[in-house]
Amino acid sequence: MVMEAHLPGSEATAVPEAGGLATALREAIASGARAAREGRVPRWTGVAEAMTAVEARGGEGNAYDVLVRGAELVTESLDDLARAGAPARFGPRAG
Repeated sequence: MVMEAHLPGSEATAVPEAGGLATALREAIASGARAAREGRVPRWTGVAEAMTAVEARGGEGNAYDVLVRGAELVTESLDDLARAGAPARFGPRAG
């Protein structure tokens, strides 16, 4: 899986919800990496909860729309990764 991020320029409108979502992503990716190394299926519950919170607060404008769509794409990619590496598909990791 290859993902590319484009950081907004300094003149971009700030989206306060982005901070909470970024924190959830950092934590989920760290725990997901541990789970994968241990042969467990990664869970992205924190990311889903952060996304739900962002959507519940709502927002307006292009910056908010970009945040939501970007988060949706990342979440879909994380789900795909978890399904692709599920132990049931490849068997438990030796070792």
